[in-house]
Amino acid sequence: MVYLLVVAGTAAGAPSFHGDQNLPSLGLRLRPLGAAAAQPLPQVKTFTYTFTRDGREEQHDLHDPHELWYASQHAAQWRDAQGNILVIGHATRLPPSIDGALPHVTHKAFEAAMAAPDARLDPDTPEQLSRWVAAFGGFVPGAAETLRTGRNLDEARFYPVGQRDTLAYLFRVRPRSPTARATASPWFCALLRIGDNTAPEAARQAFEAQFLPAVTVLSSTPQSGERELRSRTLTPRGPVAASSPAREAARKSIANLKDWWLAETPEYVILSDIRSSTGRALVRELQETLPVLRAAYAQLVPPDRGSEALGIVRIF
Repeated sequence: MVYLLVVAGTAAGAPSFHGDQNLPSLGLRLRPLGAAAAQPLPQVKTFTYTFTRDGREEQHDLHDPHELWYASQHAAQWRDAQGNILVIGHATRLPPSIDGALPHVTHKAFEAAMAAPDARLDPDTPEQLSRWVAAFGGFVPGAAETLRTGRNLDEARFYPVGQRDTLAYLFRVRPRSPTARATASPWFCALLRIGDNTAPEAARQAFEAQFLPAVTVLSSTPQSGERELRSRTLTPRGPVAASSPAREAARKSIANLKDWWLAETPEYVILSDIRSSTGRALVRELQETLPVLRAAYAQLVPPDRGSEALGIVRIF
């Protein structure tokens, strides 16, 4: 596994990293970008296709396979007032090979391609790690430079990318228990993107001095992260929302963002970082009224047959 991180600098000085934060679904504790707001990943774009079969028209929702892959690897993101951005990625699979006449695919076809052998990421193959970083970051990385590590890391690498606003890293966190150390630890990837005229040398120094030494592994399991996310979920009073790829992606987008929580209905996922009781009451009211409003609208404008029909609402 690999994680990717993106940061941008400020004219007043290099970006800083402080305020240790748990990323429960990743099993990590790290220092995010200082004075930054968490940003859930936007919903993957949907392209509705109309197919004709046996004289009948059917609508199906398709998606950009690279966008689906990126969302599957994305774990957390922050942005500060100066435009600095920090993105954490989780490298588990390479971009899959998908053959087809259309540029877009169904979730089912994408998942099948992700499970194929050619999408497997070998954590001990440098070329595959470089391919992952290139696909996630959108650049071609150069040869890796091995960095000195402290007591929390097993290994760290810096990847030059030929851009003044971008620094890229891979690192492995040292497991806590001797049993876990007997197997290869997962890779994480950090991409640092500078947003203004901050010198890349200064941004690199800040990142390597403040972020890398502070990364540690959590003692909790991914199942603990799932329980923690459920504790931040307002359950509906009505029918339980059925699981779907789009719904799971919406949940995943805030799994590692501690100030964000969610509310669900059968047709919507509401994401919010509002902390006040008034804000939560508003969201609870939306849970009650959105299904009614949607049903009334469907009487006037029937939904497309075959579409996923899930709406993502953000309130912040």
